[in-house]
Amino acid sequence: LSTSKRMRGLVESLLELARLDNNKAKLKLDDVDLSKLINDSILPFEPLFYENDMEISADIENNISVQGDKDKLRQVINILLDNALKYSDTADKVVVKLRRQSSESILSVSSPGIALTNEECRNIFKRFYRMDKARNDGQSYGLGLSIADSIIKEHNGKIWAESSGGYNAFFVSLPL
Repeated sequence: LSTSKRMRGLVESLLELARLDNNKAKLKLDDVDLSKLINDSILPFEPLFYENDMEISADIENNISVQGDKDKLRQVINILLDNALKYSDTADKVVVKLRRQSSESILSVSSPGIALTNEECRNIFKRFYRMDKARNDGQSYGLGLSIADSIIKEHNGKIWAESSGGYNAFFVSLPL
């Protein structure tokens, strides 16, 4: 049963990527209150962080709206929060920020952790890319960030990772 569930998750992720690659995943473009969407997405993660002796804090600028598919953007936020939960050590603090910067919104999810190299920051969005085999919990296939990358590109945005000062951060830029 466990293996069957894992295989189903893998197949669903691969199908999602195939739809994104072939532009078959129709975007439902609407005016999305990104500030509210991020705050609402954080709520179900708070107990998970608490259970893992971790802290999550949000610094979200209000009233930032973008044109996008609300469900797809929520999926990206969930992928970033899930990765922060999986790959940050206990007692770490994950910080989620949203800011307006010129004609774009910048979302960041950062946490202390083992530094990523410049090469890892570039490769982490490739399909099936796994940095540290020892930290593989067997529940992931290295597809989440690739899916997030495809979704953000469909929204004419950009997603990237940076690592400095003991913090790893993932950024999403979307046009306002």
